Amino acid sequence: MDGKNALDLGYSWVWTSGHLVPTAAFAGGVGIAWFFGASVWVWVPLLALAVWALAGLLISKLLIRVNDPMSLPSSEYAASAGKIIDLGCGAGRTSIMVGLGRPQAQITLLDNFSADYIQGHGQEKTLRNFQVAGIEGRITIQEGDFRGLPFDDGSFDAAVSSYAIDHLDPQDIPVALSEARRVLSSDGEFLLMVIVPNIWMAIAYTPAIFHMFRTRGYWRRVLDEAGFQLSSEGSSRGAAWFLLRARGAESSAFEGVRSVSKGRASSADMVRGVLKSHLPQGRGAARFMQATGLAVVTAAIFLQGVQGNISWAWIAIFILVGMHVGVVLLLLAAVTRWLANRKSGQQTSSS
Repeated sequence: MDGKNALDLGYSWVWTSGHLVPTAAFAGGVGIAWFFGASVWVWVPLLALAVWALAGLLISKLLIRVNDPMSLPSSEYAASAGKIIDLGCGAGRTSIMVGLGRPQAQITLLDNFSADYIQGHGQEKTLRNFQVAGIEGRITIQEGDFRGLPFDDGSFDAAVSSYAIDHLDPQDIPVALSEARRVLSSDGEFLLMVIVPNIWMAIAYTPAIFHMFRTRGYWRRVLDEAGFQLSSEGSSRGAAWFLLRARGAESSAFEGVRSVSKGRASSADMVRGVLKSHLPQGRGAARFMQATGLAVVTAAIFLQGVQGNISWAWIAIFILVGMHVGVVLLLLAAVTRWLANRKSGQQTSSS
């Protein structure tokens, strides 16, 4: 498809080809350093960063492919479902996947259409994509928030959500999953696709991905607590997918009793809770780490230019440290805020 007959999923060149900028910058630095006969400690780190950026470009183009249509990751999902809801539909990529794979289904799309990373995000773009895909007669678009779904209990046979619930704040994720369970029938199916930390994402989007998104273990736990039973799971385009079935009311009640009987939370869970409560999340954390790393590298290069006697080997070390020093500062900030809140709570209770 091309021109007016092509899907427009709205992801700009920054998401599809943005790695070209650091690739060209670092490769240019290697060429300049080589031309002027700079030390190996200058061009080797630049070459390593250029290769890293190029690898990210290849992963983005060949694996992740944000602007390409998707295929159903499981043939078992919603094989006979009549009514399906897409939670956080975006420009319609997931709904088109389901609509083409399940021609018997009527699909309801829900989104607040506020995502700033999708160009021209709105119902008009989404509807046009369905017209291009040829399934506009089987869809209904509903504006809303999946933390408070405007539907009755048990309204749908199946639900799907891709790369939406994982963008929520930590305290909102259980709410959204519980809402998904509420609007499903007693044996309804749920296909959840989320970004998880792995080697592909770390290369494409830097190791900051490990601090921005949650692990498979986390998703298994919160899905179980929300009343879902895991049927199967796997990977698709560098992300994770979970195929789940809603548990009946009696089973969910039993699981609630079982979870309470497990006793007190582990030390690891307590630490995770403290960090989630006091760390900046999502883009704020990523920007903080990037700014901190850039400041460290800039300071190192400035000192090299002023002093002249600082080895370029130290500059290379500064670059590596700069990539992760922001993480350390974030952890220190989290601990400081937690201690301050704890002290404030003790003072309040004593008074």
